[in-house]
Amino acid sequence: MKRAVVVGAGVTGLTSAVSLLENGWDVLILAEKFTPNTTSDGTLAFWEPYLAKPEEKIFKWSDDALRRFRALLSVPEAGIREIDGYDYSLDEEKRPFPNWMTLLPHRHATTEEIPKGYKSGWWFSSMVIETPRFMPWLMRRFTDLGGKHEERKLESINEAILHPFQPEIVVNCTGLGARGFLKDDQVYPIRGHVVRVNAPQVKKFYNALTESGETIYILPRSDCVVCGGTAQKGEWDTSIDSEESQRILERCERLFPGISKSEVISEWTGLRPGRSEIRLEMEPTNAPDSHCRQIIHNYGHGGGGMTLSWGCAQEVVELAEKSNTTVRSKL
Repeated sequence: MKRAVVVGAGVTGLTSAVSLLENGWDVLILAEKFTPNTTSDGTLAFWEPYLAKPEEKIFKWSDDALRRFRALLSVPEAGIREIDGYDYSLDEEKRPFPNWMTLLPHRHATTEEIPKGYKSGWWFSSMVIETPRFMPWLMRRFTDLGGKHEERKLESINEAILHPFQPEIVVNCTGLGARGFLKDDQVYPIRGHVVRVNAPQVKKFYNALTESGETIYILPRSDCVVCGGTAQKGEWDTSIDSEESQRILERCERLFPGISKSEVISEWTGLRPGRSEIRLEMEPTNAPDSHCRQIIHNYGHGGGGMTLSWGCAQEVVELAEKSNTTVRSKL
């Protein structure tokens, strides 16, 4: 049987591993952290391409991922459901729709739907992926398919290449860790901060920016409403700042009056794996003493890891099946 080692157990690593298993590969995941302790477990997980490039590839990955998520709507334990809502703009003129929005039901918001202080907006229907349910389900899917895993910290990619499992390929899904793991200085953190509140009256999602470019989003889940947020590039600090949490709730008040008075359930910060563009390509290992012929890199998804996950995983499978071909690395 074809064998693969996947390094990393966030949503990118797990969807890559599951997709390989579904296509006849024997898969071992090596990771320092597994659910519920990955960054993916704490993310907002609203289906919308965000902070990810290259744009010319995002549409296909988005389309492929959306098809898989829609198929999972019939699996209640996966924690995926459809939701509609609004994205508001300070611009007077109606903004053109981004190409990915053609994959979803959408229209321009009416004057009556736009809150005070904003000038235009979109209504569209998308999906929320409830990570406290989805990530454990995804791990169960992996093990049910026969996947194996080891919880360990790797110091070098060679530990995966030369593993006794004797993989034919290694799939590198180390996210932000690729900065140190591969010395890829194009990788950088994008700090996110959210506040989870008890606000069952919120039924739709709401997105906007402030005049100074700060992010506002409100997303209802079955267990809470997630209020955000931040997108601080280059910031490594993951400590909780209570004053920042209060500012987030005050910004959200602009879109849903009264939400800033809601009971706070929890606060969370995490680091998105930013990069100049997503790295999804093959690289020869040049390891003559190993069965492993190629490394497939799949990292740098910014804020789009969940949104693009299944689409990028599908391309990983396609590259794996072509793994006899030597591809020159672009790094």
